[in-house]
Amino acid sequence: MGRMKINLLSFVIISLFCMAFVSASMVRSVPSSADGTFQVTYEVDNAGNWGASIVDTVSGGCKFPGGVTQLRTVMLSTDGNTKTVSVTVPSSGTCTFNGDYKFGTLPEVDFPDASVSISENNGNGNGTEIPYMWIAVAVGVLFLLIILKKK
Repeated sequence: MGRMKINLLSFVIISLFCMAFVSASMVRSVPSSADGTFQVTYEVDNAGNWGASIVDTVSGGCKFPGGVTQLRTVMLSTDGNTKTVSVTVPSSGTCTFNGDYKFGTLPEVDFPDASVSISENNGNGNGTEIPYMWIAVAVGVLFLLIILKKK
């Protein structure tokens, strides 16, 4: 009888642990539009101890840190329920996110695809901002021509 109590207790503990994993989910949040670097946030709604892997791909010219288009990372409950990643943008267009996450040995779960509309002339140093340097050069040359003409 004592062995049966231990087995039943073990079953209950393992079942509760598995239910915690089964109810775990993750959400990826991106802005609908951006005019410069923006943040992607991954958030878990589970309490207790857990670990999750994330594989997320971005297209359309956006880049994760390190200039890559695919993010492979993990989240652990000891680090908190939120992870934020900066994404750099192209001069304009639309960046689309497609990926999945996985808690422990549970099956992968797809994130819903998400898109971010990138505004033109976002001023992120990729050549789309107004070329003030060339305006300054033109004014300088014009100034020199005026001075030389007076001599």
